[in-house]
Amino acid sequence: MERRRIDPRPEWRQSLEAPGLVDRPEASAAPAWREDACYGFRPDETQAIGQAAAELYGMCLKAVEHVLERSRFREYHLPRALEPLLRDSWERDEVSLCSRLDLAYDGTDAPKLLACHADVPATLWEAAVAQRHWLEHA
Repeated sequence: MERRRIDPRPEWRQSLEAPGLVDRPEASAAPAWREDACYGFRPDETQAIGQAAAELYGMCLKAVEHVLERSRFREYHLPRALEPLLRDSWERDEVSLCSRLDLAYDGTDAPKLLACHADVPATLWEAAVAQRHWLEHA
């Protein structure tokens, strides 16, 4: 894995603000998007990340199953009215539209899960718009 410093695209901030991704310093110390660096991965590294992501996502689904089987909705502050909808969705295998796994990876040790963001609007936007736009224009 190689971290590469790159020159930010001209007017990159405006191109991301127009569709709705903006940095909110009050929400986080880290910016939502960086334009001064990118990472290059060898094929074996991308395979390791893909395998880890599949395993970690499976573990996340097991956690959801655990909550459903043991009716632990209150512990996760899920409204009572959602219980039948969640159970029905699970039974129909409507698992998730999209998930972003935030991983820590040094290119040597196995990737570690930092957070899982499932069906979050920002996740769809980042994958469908911001990353693709950067790939095409950077």
